Amino acid sequence: MSALVLAEIKAHTPLASEPGQDDQVKTMNIAFTQYDEGNAAARFFPAGLGQIRMDADVSLLTPASGVTVATYKVSKDFSFGGLYGGTTNIHDVEKGFARSVAEIVKP
Repeated sequence: MSALVLAEIKAHTPLASEPGQDDQVKTMNIAFTQYDEGNAAARFFPAGLGQIRMDADVSLLTPASGVTVATYKVSKDFSFGGLYGGTTNIHDVEKGFARSVAEIVKP
């Protein structure tokens, strides 16, 4: 997961790809509070069944002192039904989650 988040950050924040160049660079801590891959078979049925859900607390800290400068709650879920819902998996939702986390540090 961290590789997905880092790739998204690098794609949208070029300066973030070279830590140490800028004194504004922060350390990011992602603590998952929920990571549920749901049930693919249940997602073939009406929307809402077999839901995929990811929730996390994201903190930005100063690298030198470790002082928390900002905290965010990031949540991503997927609950479509039918063929689309039944063929979607947790890895598809992880990509969207990584984009949401990258939005936090986007300039």
